[in-house]
Amino acid sequence: MNKLSFICVLSLLCSPFLCKAQDYTEWVYNNWYSDKEQVFRLAKEQDRYVFLFAGLRGCPICGRTSTNFGKPDNPLRPIIDADYTPWAYKVMTGSIEAFTDEYVKQFVIDVVGKGATKFPFLFVINPDYPDSYVKWLSGESLPDATFTVDRLKDLLTIDLLANSTLTWYKNKEQVFNLAKVQNKYVFKLVGRGTSPNSQKLIKQLNLNSLKDLLGKNYILWYSSDVSEANLEVETLSGEDEEAVKTLPYISIIYPQAPDKSLDEVWGYQDDDKALEEILKKYTVANEIIVPENKVSVLGKTLLIANQTVNEQIRIYSLSGQNIATIRKNDFTVHIDASSFPQGILVIHSSADWSTKVLLQ
Repeated sequence: MNKLSFICVLSLLCSPFLCKAQDYTEWVYNNWYSDKEQVFRLAKEQDRYVFLFAGLRGCPICGRTSTNFGKPDNPLRPIIDADYTPWAYKVMTGSIEAFTDEYVKQFVIDVVGKGATKFPFLFVINPDYPDSYVKWLSGESLPDATFTVDRLKDLLTIDLLANSTLTWYKNKEQVFNLAKVQNKYVFKLVGRGTSPNSQKLIKQLNLNSLKDLLGKNYILWYSSDVSEANLEVETLSGEDEEAVKTLPYISIIYPQAPDKSLDEVWGYQDDDKALEEILKKYTVANEIIVPENKVSVLGKTLLIANQTVNEQIRIYSLSGQNIATIRKNDFTVHIDASSFPQGILVIHSSADWSTKVLLQ
């Protein structure tokens, strides 16, 4: 490359069009939804909260805040993308009369009465309760510093368990240790604080009948990791339609077999009785324990666990019919009981122990 060509290329690379940093001060207005009806429709369809950004033209704090939400490397952007339906509303002057949308106007009037003094006005809204906001923040709380990002993260973070009266655990190891010690099943919930359906489920679980069953028979495990909910879209066999699995996700787990879910439920279940029936299937009373030997009914599976690694297991009906004979060569064995008759079964071991178990 000769000297003249090099100078031309250098001039092109340093042209004001290419060297100027991208401006994100208007990013939320250009990229977020602007129509209220569309926002709430999408929020309901996608099971998300609404995040409302009410800004003012030419407002420096609004521009900085928009930049925080717009920059691809800012930690706030993936939170909005994953958890919210974003709505941006801009006024041209700072007067209350400039708010032509009465819905936004009433929210702004309310927070001004609570001490808000500067744009933008930010609101977190549950679309199931659109006439109120869950949380809010305004411009005077957003200085031009890293502190701004922390404040916005706090605003966007919704604790799903905040209104639960049950005891929940988040550490997997602690959950299974407690379940084994207390001889209880594990009730696992995967949900999101910004999922209206997850919020409805938390309220449902606080009902006396469900609350009592959970408190007495289960160790409650909560995870916000949506990847654990197995939310793939599945095509229904023999049908053209697709069934979409959505949050919240519930699974019942026996602590001695932590990788196997006994029951799984996706989405909000508005039938309290159906959920109650699932919980009743795995109550502590379903499990019969004899010294050093544990025989459990796990749906249509028998689990036998003890310290013996070499024994012959024979299963009889009450009338004495030999239903099955299984060799147990480990501390535990899972036996498919789907073909066994329902009722009381007698379990007899070559290690000279026996017990009875109820198969429902």
